[in-house]
Amino acid sequence: MLLALAAAAGLGPAAARADVLLGANFSGLDYRLTDLRPDDGSAAAMSLDGNIYSLRAEVADGPSRPGGGAPRSAYVDKSGVFQDGMALYREVSGARNQASFGLSGSFQDGGLNMFVGGKAGNVRSSPQQSSWLLLYSHPAFHLAMTLAPYTQVTWSGKITVEAAQTLGRHGARYEEGWIEGGAYLKSPEGEYLDAAVNSVRINPGAVDSRRSVQDIDMSFSNLSAAPRQILLYTFMSGEGKSFFPVPEPGTPWLMLCGVGVLAGTAGLRRRAIK
Repeated sequence: MLLALAAAAGLGPAAARADVLLGANFSGLDYRLTDLRPDDGSAAAMSLDGNIYSLRAEVADGPSRPGGGAPRSAYVDKSGVFQDGMALYREVSGARNQASFGLSGSFQDGGLNMFVGGKAGNVRSSPQQSSWLLLYSHPAFHLAMTLAPYTQVTWSGKITVEAAQTLGRHGARYEEGWIEGGAYLKSPEGEYLDAAVNSVRINPGAVDSRRSVQDIDMSFSNLSAAPRQILLYTFMSGEGKSFFPVPEPGTPWLMLCGVGVLAGTAGLRRRAIK
């Protein structure tokens, strides 16, 4: 699935050789309604009041650990109103990294699908001594809905998250990566009503591959005689890094001073023995 996400993200066969590879995917996000009082003459109903999607992917290459130097970064983002049947895809790339996201589907036919994915790679001989990717979509998709009296809504689908580190620690260079995705039902006041969250994290420097699939099964029942508005909030985020940190400017001088002190101490000891 991880390589399938990479292929969907446009990473190609070489993605298998990436130091860090991340992907998060919502598939078949959809809902069904249940009439809680089938004998009252009113059918279960829900109106979709408005939505917004917001997806972002960023990559950076630089001479030191991102955040500790001045990496060269590039990003792509897109936000707007989701329309049934639309298809969206964007990607961004750097010297040794690439990231992308996509959104498609229909609530009338199979549900909503969206993903974020990317890779960060590096080698000791590379002039780019660190490579980094940031996947941040909060909210990835946000929807307001109003339930008719005595109506239950149940949201379903799957959240798949995957991470792989293929090279681990090599000398001073190491990799680390994490990815997560989640969905919440909330009240307009911010009260959490139900949730489905999935995440994986790989220990820094470890060679590992992890995949987790979480079923979405979130529901809310309007048990009142008045309509009730609730919100659906989804997110996807992750970070992957491949480092070959550059020492601080003073580090070489401190090392030389240490070598000088050790050499001087050894010389004094030899003279003392004689």
